[in-house]
Amino acid sequence: MSQIAKLLSTPPPDVLEIVRHNHSHAAAHESADRPTVDDLLAIYEIDEDVAASKPLTSIAIFDDVLTAGTHYRAMQIKLAGQFPGVPIFGMFIARRAIPPSDAEEFAKQIKAMFGDVENE
Repeated sequence: MSQIAKLLSTPPPDVLEIVRHNHSHAAAHESADRPTVDDLLAIYEIDEDVAASKPLTSIAIFDDVLTAGTHYRAMQIKLAGQFPGVPIFGMFIARRAIPPSDAEEFAKQIKAMFGDVENE
């Protein structure tokens, strides 16, 4: 996600990975037993060195999928506790893997909607 966030504007935004997991867990969309906010709060940690590296005026949380908002909510709670009074908002990036057999047809549909953007 940090690579995508850095591409959002010119100059790129200052992207810091402040929250980390203290151990891995199964992807929520791949499990019937989805983690709760409390489960996630137990494994999220603030990287104190990164958090103290510069003053923050706002925080954007980037996530690749918004289903129930559990990951966003847990991260928002963790960050709000560390940075009281700093505005926190979410950016949710949707992505989809297009099978290679469909890629050519997909490209045709995009060109039909938006024109040939390669030459612009």
